[in-house]
Amino acid sequence: MRKAYPIFFMFFLVLSSSCLWAQEQQAVDFKKIDAKLLIQPEEKSVEGKLRIQFTMLKFSDTVFLDAKNFDWVKWISAPKKKRMQLQKDKILFLGKFRKNKTYNFDIQYKTAPKKCMYFVGWENDAPNQVWTQGQGKYTSNWLPSLDDMRDKIVFNFSVIAPNGYMAIANGNLQEITKAEKHTKWVYRMQQPMSSYLAAIVIGKYLVKNLESNSGISMQLYYYPTDKHKVETTYAYTKEMFDFFEEYIGVPYPWQTYKQVPVFDFLYSGMENVGTTIFSDRFVVDSLAYNDQNYIQVNAHELAHQWFGDLVTETQSSEHWLHEGFATFYSWLAEGHIFGEQQYEYRVAEALSKLQHQESIAPLKALTNGTASSLVFYEKGALALHVLRNKLGDSIFRKGVKKYLERYAFQNVRVVDFLDEMEAVCDCNLDTFKKEQLDTAKLNTESIVSTFSAESVFIQNMQLAQKVALHMYAKDYLKAEEALQQFIERMKTDSYFPFYDVAINAFSNNFDSEARKLYKRLLPHKNLELQKAIARYLAPYRDYYQAYVLLFRFPSYELHRETLQNLWTNFDEKRMDVLDFARKLPSFQKDVGFRVLWNRLMLQTEMEASYFALHSDTWKNDLDRYTEADKPFYERMYAFEQLRILNQWRPRAVKNILEACTHHAWRFTSEVRNLSKVPEVRTAIRKVYPLIEKELSFAAKNYYNKALKEGS
Repeated sequence: MRKAYPIFFMFFLVLSSSCLWAQEQQAVDFKKIDAKLLIQPEEKSVEGKLRIQFTMLKFSDTVFLDAKNFDWVKWISAPKKKRMQLQKDKILFLGKFRKNKTYNFDIQYKTAPKKCMYFVGWENDAPNQVWTQGQGKYTSNWLPSLDDMRDKIVFNFSVIAPNGYMAIANGNLQEITKAEKHTKWVYRMQQPMSSYLAAIVIGKYLVKNLESNSGISMQLYYYPTDKHKVETTYAYTKEMFDFFEEYIGVPYPWQTYKQVPVFDFLYSGMENVGTTIFSDRFVVDSLAYNDQNYIQVNAHELAHQWFGDLVTETQSSEHWLHEGFATFYSWLAEGHIFGEQQYEYRVAEALSKLQHQESIAPLKALTNGTASSLVFYEKGALALHVLRNKLGDSIFRKGVKKYLERYAFQNVRVVDFLDEMEAVCDCNLDTFKKEQLDTAKLNTESIVSTFSAESVFIQNMQLAQKVALHMYAKDYLKAEEALQQFIERMKTDSYFPFYDVAINAFSNNFDSEARKLYKRLLPHKNLELQKAIARYLAPYRDYYQAYVLLFRFPSYELHRETLQNLWTNFDEKRMDVLDFARKLPSFQKDVGFRVLWNRLMLQTEMEASYFALHSDTWKNDLDRYTEADKPFYERMYAFEQLRILNQWRPRAVKNILEACTHHAWRFTSEVRNLSKVPEVRTAIRKVYPLIEKELSFAAKNYYNKALKEGS
């Protein structure tokens, strides 16, 4: 008979076990892992051969590596008097391990990772790729390693991939060996890193090579079909790299720097050591560049090579040392490229976001490990902005340089950073720590006080607010005077969205005098001005031709706004609008524009025979963009258009149910919420019997748990 233990005692056993593992691991220092990996995309599996080198810091009878749900593991050559045991989440090495002795073990394993390594496109027409995401998912899902970021290891990778595909990993490419069916790509590292920063990508790429002023090789990867997008995608990459090396004062710490776009990535980007992986939604042409580009993400992930990769947090309460720093230095890089006004805009933007969030719910302190991303990123960056303003740029840079040099390739705490800064400034930062790091409440006054009266950003914002205030007061004479000053000034400052402040005032006050003023804005050729007009002001009937001219501006976002506005407000011209829009380049080049066009066409009342002849074509086209071979952000937009139409055919229902089990959790969350909207849920239930046999087990499981009658 098994003895029953009280719940609290069982909890104590679990807690004691986890503490025991932590104590055991303090006895060992892993030095190097040489990994030879056979990636098999069709099986979604990895077979690996590892040489593991570690040195004992004190005697122990157990050493382990984290390994999540591996199929099997075995010795390649079994060491004397040593045993190996595979558990659900670990590989144990058992025996007598003596202090100051270095051991080399050779093992072999196989696993089919459920997360952290993703196999995309092999079952459909999406780009065939394999890529990894270690942070938050654990590299130990595909590679025996350490989930604890405090033990840094030199990783060397030999990746065996199918012929015709490129394999990319951390480190410097040493060798490419081609065989009958596979090619081996060998990468070597010189410096240690935390396991979560290990990365592999397999896919079909071309590469553009750059070199920094200091001689560091940069490889910019792109799909063979995207050669015309390379310059716009990677704009200012070299400038940012050179700026960071000069401004930070510490040389780039790794051998090379690679940037690789991948399909359906979980986040915007990830700063793996020397190998940033980012979402291919940032691979843009010259029009999409004006709507969403890679510059800020590029700068952020590059800054992480110093802040996060070179020096790494010890625990979650130190996460500010990663994200706050990377965000702050990305602002500095943008300021270097576009001018100080852009830096100040980022400061004001972050402050506005945090103020809005604080009005909804209390924020948490930066030293609270459970704080939100907004706190770690934006609030953390603002803390550094305040500190730089307090110490002066020269002292601030000197302190950061000393901090990075002292703790290079080590783990750090917040106190380590503050100690280095205090040593350089010869001052006490206790008040800064209390007000900016340890206090949950946003210290707005300290941030606002950093702006000078001479700030160009502040002057422009005040002018925009002046326009708005006169508009609200219906003082059109002063409004026009301020508006002319505003437009004249903005000719040289089109990068900044001050227009939102000025133009939004028109939407609340549109009498005949306001309309006269507004009409004078329409011919202006400033893109940001016209975006604000499209965003805040629906077109009026006597402005039809002026609104059609908005299609001439280089922005897919503006084109979508304009199409929707024209269709909504000029109902007697809907067919003219749709016919005209179908001939625009955006119809072929921008999925969002085409999906919107399809939905509007299906909503438009037409001659019955014409509609009957073509409606299936438009429906099929719309359904096509819900398929798994389309990027998830395009699929989400298509699902939203179908919700507006409330026309769910079997193909789209199958796709929305499969999307509810997608690997990208943010997309999954959005699409699951959409599937539970009453009219959508009703449509799914109606169609489900027709498609049940075609669904994956996961999609059926989601339906039965979340959408089925009574669930």
